[in-house]
Amino acid sequence: MTKKLAEIVAFLCYLIVAVSGCSDEKNKTRSIQPQTQQTSIVASESKTSPTTSGKNETVSPSLAKEKGCLSCHQGIEVINEKMQPFLLSQAGGKSGFECAVCHEGIPDATTKLEAHKDIYPNPSSMWVLNEGKGCAKCHSDKNAIKSLMGKPQKQHPAGGSLMEVVSYATDPSGASGRNHVYRMERALMALETGKANKTLMSNGVIPKGKWKYANFDMDDPDGPVPSAGSPEYKEWIAKALKEKLIEVMNHTERIPNLEEGTKLWGDPAKAGFADMHRKQCGRCHVWGEGRDKRGDHRAGGCAACHILYTNDAFSESNDPTIPKDVAPHPMKHEITKQIPAQQCNHCHTRGKRIGTTFAGIVEHQYVGSGKTPPFDDHGEVQVPLYTKEYNHVREDVHGERGMQCADCHSSIDVHGDGNIYPVTFYQVEVGCADCHGTPQKYPWELPVGFGTPVETKTERGTYRSGENEYLITTRGNARTRWTKEENKAYLTNVSDGKKREIPLLKNKALESSWKTEQGHVAMEVVSQHMDKLECYACHSTWAPQCYGCHIKYDARKEGIDWPLSAEKHNALGKQVKTTAPGDIHTENVSYIRWENPLLAVNYKGKVAPAIPGCQVVWSFVDKNGVLKEVNKVYKTSDGYNAPTLAPLQPHANTAVARTCESCHTDPKAIGYGVGVSRSSSIIDGDKPHFGNMGFDINADILSSKKAKPQIPGIKDFPYAWDQLVTRSGRQTQNLPLLADRPLNEQERNKVEREGSCVACHQYYNTPTWESIRTNLRKGLHVADGRALTPEEHDKAVQTAVLALAAFVGEIKEPPKTTFVKETVESKKPTLGTESAIDGAALFQKNCTACHTIGKGKLVGPDLKGVTSKRSKEWLIQWIKSSQAMVKKGDKEAVALFNEYHIPMPDQNLSDEEINAIYRYVKTQ
Repeated sequence: MTKKLAEIVAFLCYLIVAVSGCSDEKNKTRSIQPQTQQTSIVASESKTSPTTSGKNETVSPSLAKEKGCLSCHQGIEVINEKMQPFLLSQAGGKSGFECAVCHEGIPDATTKLEAHKDIYPNPSSMWVLNEGKGCAKCHSDKNAIKSLMGKPQKQHPAGGSLMEVVSYATDPSGASGRNHVYRMERALMALETGKANKTLMSNGVIPKGKWKYANFDMDDPDGPVPSAGSPEYKEWIAKALKEKLIEVMNHTERIPNLEEGTKLWGDPAKAGFADMHRKQCGRCHVWGEGRDKRGDHRAGGCAACHILYTNDAFSESNDPTIPKDVAPHPMKHEITKQIPAQQCNHCHTRGKRIGTTFAGIVEHQYVGSGKTPPFDDHGEVQVPLYTKEYNHVREDVHGERGMQCADCHSSIDVHGDGNIYPVTFYQVEVGCADCHGTPQKYPWELPVGFGTPVETKTERGTYRSGENEYLITTRGNARTRWTKEENKAYLTNVSDGKKREIPLLKNKALESSWKTEQGHVAMEVVSQHMDKLECYACHSTWAPQCYGCHIKYDARKEGIDWPLSAEKHNALGKQVKTTAPGDIHTENVSYIRWENPLLAVNYKGKVAPAIPGCQVVWSFVDKNGVLKEVNKVYKTSDGYNAPTLAPLQPHANTAVARTCESCHTDPKAIGYGVGVSRSSSIIDGDKPHFGNMGFDINADILSSKKAKPQIPGIKDFPYAWDQLVTRSGRQTQNLPLLADRPLNEQERNKVEREGSCVACHQYYNTPTWESIRTNLRKGLHVADGRALTPEEHDKAVQTAVLALAAFVGEIKEPPKTTFVKETVESKKPTLGTESAIDGAALFQKNCTACHTIGKGKLVGPDLKGVTSKRSKEWLIQWIKSSQAMVKKGDKEAVALFNEYHIPMPDQNLSDEEINAIYRYVKTQ
């Protein structure tokens, strides 16, 4: 063999072993392979420059013995200044040999091939960690790694072979800074349990609230007691679990692919939802590296966060062996705890879009057009980022002030606490009041669990270490970067180390230093806001709203199965992109908005912004090319339409909050949808004012025999995308958790002040109005008695309020207006006279969400003939309080509850109203 040929062979071997990710799966794959279906392996393209990689194929024995890895990699960055002394000590103090502590390999070898034998390019790969190698040598408790994806390891338990690191980076007590590997394997970023289950629950494939699936099989050998966190934190978790505020999963099952789902559920169209997760939603887990698109580049495992990648993934390292014009490569060979928000955005750009929202950008309406302005210096359009183009709105106030995600979010928020939580809310521990407190109390005066139904009885206080006092999260863990000094609080910024004072609401109240009167009124005067609303209900002045998710899934296509690609990793722990049958053919939105998000009530009972979770309209082509479903809207197990609106923290906070009017006079904010005013409902009834999805739009000559609808109607969903509830009280869309709900009728009525201008201005140009003008001229010196500016109008209304407060005497009832058409909501029955109560309207308003009459079971039983099956007295008691009858042991009541498993809510109806409903049902 010639020298040149030998060099080529050695180079190709190096590519195969160390770079490409295309190893011999049969001989070298170290993980379990639970998938059984036929798959095709897609070799990932080599990302190494031959000219750069060809250097230093061999070195002299003396140079290798002296410099080790630095024989070739001279100039490479120290991995971490704090870690370096320890690594050197493990390498006998020899610089250039410490690399092998993490990467393995043979530092003093004289050839590249020998030096890189059994090397781990990414020692933080989840697969490497699970072998107890790489980061797991230190960042795992000793022998904590006992299983892999729910099955015992062959050579385990492992972990902590060098030391058991306790990190104080985010928690000064160290209580939540240990056993990272065990925790990370079970955290949301590894399993994506929320996305996996909600995709199925929201479309009626599995029952809501029955958490079962994830990207992978996984167990939790140490049970529901967290493996990290303070005693107060563990106490709160136990209490929250007992009171069912949150849930944990003992184990998860790998979400089925198309073939497995078809066998399991007997319906390939529904199985397509599970496979859609595998081909699309389940891409961002840390067991793999994700897709190779601009902005999406990252490593797997710990390096997904702690090793920085630019959007284009070009190296800026001083390592001479790494090409600077070939991607993907990390920016530098450095592990960092100073993680910028841009690193988080390699993943957090879909679904909730919290990363892009925090940055202040939202997808352009014509996303994917390739023509999105503004133009750059060369007259070119936007280069896609995360496969999209964007408009700028406004970044989160924390970002405006220089903060990063890591300044708020704790180790448990990111790494988990060792439990398997089904949704983000259950894992994330931080809240707004942890830093800002309330107008009545400082953060340290609040109890653990503040803002949730599960609170402790005592103040959380602070954590003291030496002379420092540290603030504590709402669940009881101390935070290293949040400190208290007397009655002030400070944040030490993760990126620049600067110390910034945190605005405390109690100080603003004590000092009367509110920036605006609106803030004073909203947070201090109207105390119910702080009690019943999440802070971000008002301070999220915008949120990304991607309405209508139209998906055409084609079982004939082949797509990359992302969880399977991670499982089919090579011997080095890098994913091997693997395709499997089925993929999304087409996906698009109805429209995109950002302004004025609507409101709903979250699992804590707090009002929060709600944005489209995934409003799926499903079309399915089977493996034979037959269109089995078209524009299908499914039902959830509790009877709601599949399109979903989800309460969340948008990460779009601004110091200036939403205006009072943006909630109190906007029908969309309350959940009715854009333009569904009190007056419009009198004319339109329950139809949405804009965007009725149930109508065909023809847009052609009506007499044409060949005309076809320009916009086909979605017959199963005659509502608007931004509508959560009708004015008659019917919930039109799904909410993700069983405890989530729209604002109820009492809350909607209390909030809504839309159209209230008419209450005063109906007297315009009457003698009464002239008297008002006269008094304004005399009392407020308003020219001509007219309020010509908003400030003058404020003064006029304030004067009227004060006058009313001082008024003693009889107030005459204002004249009533008679409308031609009335809605269910406007018909107020006069009790005592049966003829005045509309039983049909009451049934429509209160009963149709759960019951039909003659059309089969819904959430509850079909009521056809129910009046002949049970006595009137029994039915009236049941309507008033079904659970009271169940608790008393009524046999029929218990049987009904056992059959349907969902308690019928108590009905706040009078006897006359119940009688009216009874008469209506009896006549049907």
